[in-house]
Amino acid sequence: MLQNTIIIFSIFLMNNAVSAAQTSSEEINIGTSHSIRSDVLDEDRPYWIHLPSNYDPEKQYPVMYLLDARFNFTYTAGYLDILPFDGNVKQTILIAILNTNRLRDLTPTHSDNGLEGKAIKQFSQSGGGEKFLDFIKEELVPQIEKSYSTNGHRILAGHSNGGLFSMFAFLEAPDFFQSFIAGDPTLVWDNDVLVKRLEARINTPPSSYNSIYISSANNENDPFLPATKMKVSQLKFVKLLSKWKSDKFKIKYEHFGNENHLTSAFVGMSRGIQFTFDEEKNQNN
Repeated sequence: MLQNTIIIFSIFLMNNAVSAAQTSSEEINIGTSHSIRSDVLDEDRPYWIHLPSNYDPEKQYPVMYLLDARFNFTYTAGYLDILPFDGNVKQTILIAILNTNRLRDLTPTHSDNGLEGKAIKQFSQSGGGEKFLDFIKEELVPQIEKSYSTNGHRILAGHSNGGLFSMFAFLEAPDFFQSFIAGDPTLVWDNDVLVKRLEARINTPPSSYNSIYISSANNENDPFLPATKMKVSQLKFVKLLSKWKSDKFKIKYEHFGNENHLTSAFVGMSRGIQFTFDEEKNQNN
């Protein structure tokens, strides 16, 4: 396992004690960089770790596995540092997985067609979601749980195609992860393939405890997303999941009309984390 310090930013302090102002800097680190050799994917997979500031190996912590690390790591680490102050959100270990081939890993099926249904050459590499899920379950999670003190509560979080993968993982491994966060998921993928899978399984709800948080955005002015199809697919999926509501299965859906696909990631993550731990607290009471 390789480890390098991730330097996110520096704070500059002005020294006013001298007539000619001088600047000093101090590095502030929010995580460490690691790599694991994956036999499943036949490649080295990098990931970043953010630990609670007062991490204690004698205590046990939930773990969030976060997709699209380069985009989502910094602000999610901030939320996991700040939100525990309200007393509901628990201090959490954050494992952020970097991409090597995003489209391949985060799509559950192969499709040559884009979200609008038109053929796109680059999509020929799609459909590696099953292997990527196996990598997380069989290689990454065991490595993390061997190295850190965890309590068995595993959270999988993603946005856009990461949200699509999060819902794929729920359908395929509901007993492996306990909580899922899907920000504006592209459930329109491959002609609503996950909606159809959920419909086929609607009479067999998961037997384990699960919480699911799904958010959506206002994508009307996004030139790359089929806004109407996106929302229709999301609402179909949420409507089906809502049939499973019970003491062991909780779902929350929120639409952010003032946020676009990009900005909804931030508010959706904050709300998703809070919902996750509210429901865990209710489950334990």
